[in-house]
Amino acid sequence: MRRFLLALALAAAPWLHAQQQPPNDPLWEAWVKGNGQLYENFFQDPGSGGETVTAMQAEVGASRRVARGIRAYGDVNYLHFFDDTLEGSPGMRVGARGDLRPHAFDVYAEVLNNRPSFELDEFSGADIRRLAGEYSYRFLKDWQASVDGDFEQQEFDNSLRDNDFHQAGAAIRWRGSRIFSPEIGFRTGERDVNDALQSYDQHEIYLQIRSQTTERLYLSARFRDRKRDYQNISREDKRRQLTVGADYTISDVWVLNLYGAREHVDTTQAGRDFTSGLWIAGVTYRF
Repeated sequence: MRRFLLALALAAAPWLHAQQQPPNDPLWEAWVKGNGQLYENFFQDPGSGGETVTAMQAEVGASRRVARGIRAYGDVNYLHFFDDTLEGSPGMRVGARGDLRPHAFDVYAEVLNNRPSFELDEFSGADIRRLAGEYSYRFLKDWQASVDGDFEQQEFDNSLRDNDFHQAGAAIRWRGSRIFSPEIGFRTGERDVNDALQSYDQHEIYLQIRSQTTERLYLSARFRDRKRDYQNISREDKRRQLTVGADYTISDVWVLNLYGAREHVDTTQAGRDFTSGLWIAGVTYRF
């Protein structure tokens, strides 16, 4: 928790050092997003099979310039599942971000109701409250360091599953080229669950590569290696995930969005290894 508060304090520091207003920074911006989602092995059944679930999400948001290089933003969203056993999930987020080179930051608070949670052994919808922040500093022309923090609370119909999670991390990124920009980082955290057998420590490292091959096309790929050590039972999970994303700007107001993730989980808990995936295709309208 102390590391998370330190990360937020660092994120707020650029507020005091704004030097100039970036170009093309209008007073107001707004957007509408819609996407379709496909979850492979939604309920995380052992093996690579399991039930496939589809969903659709809509989002409306806006941001306003509040100071030179700093914008406040907010959005509301709704996730609908095409499955009779799953209820819809509304959510909202408010935050602030700044691009004050060599400083940059993004801090936000988020509330999600009945949102699917995949962090415990059995799937369930959770009411989630989250506070998160990231601060980065361009300490050399082509090198950037960053820190981030995340605090989350989850509440379920069954209070035995209620939990608190906190996490902090750091990363370093080379920004010498728009075509190839790698970042390597790590995060460490802990989930404290009312059911003590579900509580765990979590550590991860990742490698992310970003590429803007043209003015219109932005690409990203990330490999994450995550380890969970359960605190009160003899159990260890290894979770390896590959994600890819692409944003293609069709015009000044239309953007196509694509995202895919595939994760494989090896656990010392007998018979519980599984593979899951998430695929998203959508469009954003900005005005």
